[in-house]
Amino acid sequence: MPLTGRLRCKQLEAVTIDMSGAYIKAVTEASLQATMIFDRFHVQRLAQEAVDAVRRAEVRQSRGTEEAKVLKRIRFILLKNPWNLTNLEGDKLAELQRTNRPIYRAYMLKEALAGILDGLDVDVARVKLREWIGWPPDRASSPSRSSLARSTITSKGSSPTSRCASTTGAPRA
Repeated sequence: MPLTGRLRCKQLEAVTIDMSGAYIKAVTEASLQATMIFDRFHVQRLAQEAVDAVRRAEVRQSRGTEEAKVLKRIRFILLKNPWNLTNLEGDKLAELQRTNRPIYRAYMLKEALAGILDGLDVDVARVKLREWIGWPPDRASSPSRSSLARSTITSKGSSPTSRCASTTGAPRA
């Protein structure tokens, strides 16, 4: 790397990247002082994957039942933004709240995270993200949420939003 590149790297305060290990390694090696900010798309994708992991676990647990068939069919409902749900899909989600609390809780955690990322005030988002990470776990969603939380928190021990998605300007996925 030319000297000017190294000098520029030393001046970086923040770098927005996806969650690729190669990018994380490159930024860490070239610009140790810079705060890494994971892009919103990848943070939300992790949240969606966590919801689907809970759904798949519930399907496996109820294999061979009518409930398993119903749970298999709600995957795409759980991925949609609430305002894009049809009336029928909204009804299915409401039914899920009554019939399968672990999946519904995982869905609500995903939506709460998206709401935090929608915020325009970084300081408020930082507080809300800490609260989100600290919510009491439940048996089904905690491994997936713990994995997501670990992915959005820096290993250097700085604030929870130091590596989380930017909270300004990016539309929800």
